[in-house]
Amino acid sequence: MLDQHWDLYFEGMVRAHRLVDAGEMGVESFRNKMLVHSLQWGWLVWEVWRTTELVTEDEGTRKLQAIKDRLTGMGKENLFFRWIEVVQSETNAPGGFTAERREKAVRNVREEFERQGVDFEEFWGEVGGVENMPGMELTG
Repeated sequence: MLDQHWDLYFEGMVRAHRLVDAGEMGVESFRNKMLVHSLQWGWLVWEVWRTTELVTEDEGTRKLQAIKDRLTGMGKENLFFRWIEVVQSETNAPGGFTAERREKAVRNVREEFERQGVDFEEFWGEVGGVENMPGMELTG
């Protein structure tokens, strides 16, 4: 999903979470919607649920949400976004997401966790491992 054609607006995601946390908006306001910015039209909303009503969440989606929730509960939500940022950066590098870039991503994420006082191995063990997690394939 993240490549040279797609990018995530992290500041917008953080603002959305703050609105939900403050009780100004419900989380349902953001579920299954994609906001896309166009120079011609400005911000547009794509209601993804209209095309996926019958599709259930996959395990990877549930796991990503559980990881984000766990880090948020620890006061370390920034680690979730940093992980995504590192993987996105390595994925978008010329030549693709090679084994060397995956190793670099894992090393960078591990260092960031440790720098912020989160035991990398313990955390991933508690959330069910790194299987099917973007950019984490080499730590298994």
